[in-house]
Amino acid sequence: MRLIPEKTSMLVGGFVGFAVPFMANLALNNGPMRALLDGSIGCLVGGLVVRLVVHSLNVSIAESAVRQQVDESQQTESEE
Repeated sequence: MRLIPEKTSMLVGGFVGFAVPFMANLALNNGPMRALLDGSIGCLVGGLVVRLVVHSLNVSIAESAVRQQVDESQQTESEE
């Protein structure tokens, strides 16, 4: 059971990770090469961080769903 798609979230995280440093460098009148360098590093870091967070959320959701099913099956067995 996956609630949040990991690939899509990594793309969004990478885009935001690129856009924020890129725009900040342009606003600070840094050169375009510096803006692209910082944006590319931000893209990599942003994508990986968001994927790590989303993966952790998906694992915890799956574990809680399995735990809930086990609890329900134990309750039905104890009632019989």
